[in-house]
Amino acid sequence: MPEPRPLFAILGSQPGEGRWSAQVQVAAEHPALQGHFAGSPVVPGVFQLDFVLGIARQLQWLHEGEVQLESVKFKALLLPCACFELVITQKAKGCSFDARQGETVYSQGNVKNG
Repeated sequence: MPEPRPLFAILGSQPGEGRWSAQVQVAAEHPALQGHFAGSPVVPGVFQLDFVLGIARQLQWLHEGEVQLESVKFKALLLPCACFELVITQKAKGCSFDARQGETVYSQGNVKNG
């Protein structure tokens, strides 16, 4: 069986000193969207958070293993095919993130190394 297309596609990124931003698009179809919710799929928050943590670890702003979620908020439904800007900012002991499109904030939070 073929591997599914990734849930998130990075369309372009801009790394900077202590800041990383990218335009991201959600896949139209993905196994993570099935059953959450039937007929009206949304991207589960755990997948949004996993995507952010993966990037922060690649940037070496978070260590492998446990992290502390100081504050994480999912403020709007992230739907299939949606495009948004993701900004991850390095902090002294971890990072913060903000996922939005214009005035619509999908998720944001602060994560510390465990």
